[in-house]
Amino acid sequence: MTDNENLDVGSESPSEEIDDIQSLAKQEELASESVAEDEEPTIEATQTSARVIDEDSTQAIRARALEAELSDEEALEAIPRENLAALGSMSTPVELLARKESRLLRSTLLFLSILLLGGLLSSQYLWQRMELYSQLPQLRPLYEVACTYLNCALPQYADIDSIRSENLTVQTHPTLANGLMVNTVIRNSAEFEQPFPILVLSFNSVENSVIALREFTSAEYLDPGLRSTQAMPAKTPVQIRLAIMDPGPEAVNYTLAFRWP
Repeated sequence: MTDNENLDVGSESPSEEIDDIQSLAKQEELASESVAEDEEPTIEATQTSARVIDEDSTQAIRARALEAELSDEEALEAIPRENLAALGSMSTPVELLARKESRLLRSTLLFLSILLLGGLLSSQYLWQRMELYSQLPQLRPLYEVACTYLNCALPQYADIDSIRSENLTVQTHPTLANGLMVNTVIRNSAEFEQPFPILVLSFNSVENSVIALREFTSAEYLDPGLRSTQAMPAKTPVQIRLAIMDPGPEAVNYTLAFRWP
């Protein structure tokens, strides 16, 4: 009996050990809860600041403005017309102005390039057909200017339709027996000088058939003082007098025409 009593005194019962373990577990739980309580304010502060930043962002403000429902008392006040006019006259933002300026610059450069290319092609075409187009009064001055700088030989201007005859008369020659005196004035109505033409004088019958026809060169119909003239001046009348033989009584009509040599 003595030995058993000593064993009982020196050792604890199992129930007491369980109680000790439970008390230690409770102490650990209390310690972890206190640590969690200490960390919670910091986490909450971080979340609160992030929420404030999100609420202050532009997108958040815009979203709140779109979701807001205003009552009639809270409705926005209409902008006066004079303020709208002032807003309309405000300058365009710099970025938009820069885009417009760059677009305008590109369009201008493209237009100038097309204009330059068209001018070069037109000049080449006109240069290759100088003999034809240099006879046009509208283009003649351009060819003259071009040949002044390029030292080229400009074809002589010739427009037979611009030569007119005025005051044509046929009379009996005062001194020549069986002769006629032809008087007329020819005029170059063009803007440029051109060669003297060949005169074609014809006499016709009543049936308009040709009775007599003769051609006169400038050396034959010009006065001796004008025979050294190389070209017919523009807008200047030239008096002509010709002595010819009478073609006979059947020649009742006469005409004067021009042609190039």
